[in-house]
Amino acid sequence: MKRSLPTCLVMAILLLTGSQLLYAGETPSVEGTRVYFINLKDGDQVQSPFLVQLGLTEQMGLAPAAADWPDTGHHHLVIDTPTPNPNKSIPKGKNYIHLNMGQSEITIELSPR
Repeated sequence: MKRSLPTCLVMAILLLTGSQLLYAGETPSVEGTRVYFINLKDGDQVQSPFLVQLGLTEQMGLAPAAADWPDTGHHHLVIDTPTPNPNKSIPKGKNYIHLNMGQSEITIELSPR
């Protein structure tokens, strides 16, 4: 089954430490940092399972969630659900994928709608 990318992948969020607030209230990021999809673009049709590769501009690095290293963080994917409140922690659940080990890619299997 194919699905259009905007409906299955709402956003990628990077939880970071640094100097500018990005998400989840307590975790700032370096100004100018961007997260982007490497292998997907808006409107792509994907068939489950599919690989998601995330890129990160060079101002920041990836690290496990428990690491307390400067200018690092980890990715989150939010799937088929509204964007979470930026002033709260990202929820846990089937629509929220936490890449807690500092991964930059994941294979996702989606259920048919």
